[in-house]
Amino acid sequence: MEENTFYLKIGNTTKTIKFEVEEEKPCDIPSILLMNSTCVENCISTSDPDVGNPVMNPQQGIIDPILIKALTLFLETPEGQDTFGLFMDTGQQIILGGKPVYTATCQGDFYNKHALHFIESTNLQKNAYADTTYEMHKRYVTKGFPEDYFTFHAKRKVNNKLYYNKVQKLRKSYKRKYLKLIIKVYMKEFKSPSNTGDWSQDRLIAQMCHTIGHEFFIHGYRSVIPAMKAWNADDLEAYDKIAQINSGYKGNHDHAAYIQQGSDYGLQQMRAFQQSLQQLIGKPLFAKVEKSHDKKYLKFKNTDIPPSNTNNTKY
Repeated sequence: MEENTFYLKIGNTTKTIKFEVEEEKPCDIPSILLMNSTCVENCISTSDPDVGNPVMNPQQGIIDPILIKALTLFLETPEGQDTFGLFMDTGQQIILGGKPVYTATCQGDFYNKHALHFIESTNLQKNAYADTTYEMHKRYVTKGFPEDYFTFHAKRKVNNKLYYNKVQKLRKSYKRKYLKLIIKVYMKEFKSPSNTGDWSQDRLIAQMCHTIGHEFFIHGYRSVIPAMKAWNADDLEAYDKIAQINSGYKGNHDHAAYIQQGSDYGLQQMRAFQQSLQQLIGKPLFAKVEKSHDKKYLKFKNTDIPPSNTNNTKY
């Protein structure tokens, strides 16, 4: 707190007025948070407006052994390492199951500038294996630095979603904000026999790893990560265009671009990741994983894609 003293003189009377001003301070960003999140209320996906949004209880760390193995496998690929490395400082490690699985060799472009939240959702019924979203948060706090960074960043309420067509307004405040990429994996869907049939554990791990790549490269690298790069370059006009991109219902414009062999950087990374994964798990298992993944998107083979959705990776 900073104390300010003012003297007010009225006629022959002088009064002293003191008050305290809360000083804003920049808050360091824990650029990567790995967490598990248990749904405690409204845990079945529904369109009923009276039901309300799911109520989640995030805790630090990935705990499901299958997801630990899938994410470890993802971090064995160069593409997975590069992606997580964007948010890490030199020497920082990703710890899974109590063991270090990846150590950053340099400081990433987004370290202490933007954040990645990778979330294991334990019992939320979402009718999807995973999803990708992003949000904007204030970087400055008025009550000093929080004692618990995890609680502050993982459980804080979102004051505003991404907004666009407001470049001039954003220009005045963007250095006081940061973007957060959120990848959620829905374990209930992955472990449902109706979704996975009689998959072996190796198949489940490989399919889950491929899904993680799907979220980062088909979605994240086609919107969120370019937005972060434009933000870092102070190119708010480009950021504004990226924020306005319509990825389609449930991301289906992105899915169409994938199945139509789109050539933007994100989809190039997806194909490189698939090659890396195939080398790690072998051709027979990878063929099953890819076939299961692609069959959902074959219906988009001849779908028209908005031009803005094919030119979204300038950065």
